Amino acid sequence: MRHMLMLLMVPFTLFALQINESLLQVHATLFPKTILMDYQFEKKLHEGAITIAILYEEGDYRYAVKLQEMVEAKYRQGVKNIPVRVLLSSYDRLQKKAPAATAYYLFPASDSSIKAAVALANNHSSLSFVYDENDLMMGAMISVKITDKVKPYINVDALKDEGISLRPILLNISELFFQPHSAVLENTFDQYSLYNV
Repeated sequence: MRHMLMLLMVPFTLFALQINESLLQVHATLFPKTILMDYQFEKKLHEGAITIAILYEEGDYRYAVKLQEMVEAKYRQGVKNIPVRVLLSSYDRLQKKAPAATAYYLFPASDSSIKAAVALANNHSSLSFVYDENDLMMGAMISVKITDKVKPYINVDALKDEGISLRPILLNISELFFQPHSAVLENTFDQYSLYNV
């Protein structure tokens, strides 16, 4: 029986995405500045602060804390004098109490968790930033593309669908991702409308 359980766990281990702390440092620097590129970001402040909700699977808690510490250390004085507040929430807790935030950072998770988090961000007209660029296919808005350069990777269709406009300076330095995501998110809003948003 124990061997059977071990065999069942192997596929999850093989396909788990390893979190890279150097990449987290890039995200910690880039993501808060990206929020200011939203023309409407001031309307999305909470008590005058940029509020970032970091969503994670329980196994990635230590990385979520690490990212929180990196953001808080880098932006101790805020971003352009706007205070930055970081909240942590596991995907499991979203069903009980979903945090309202200026922007959401999504660690790798199941498709259903990513879709739920994207729906939550969309309900708040907030940016969604993902660790894994492949999650842009789930309707998330921004990631980072690393080739010979590090560039923001922006899901133009997701932004357009949610009526969010980013400043051209960001778009000019980014790689653009085009893929309609409405079919991916079909029924997601109804399914997660019970969230406390």
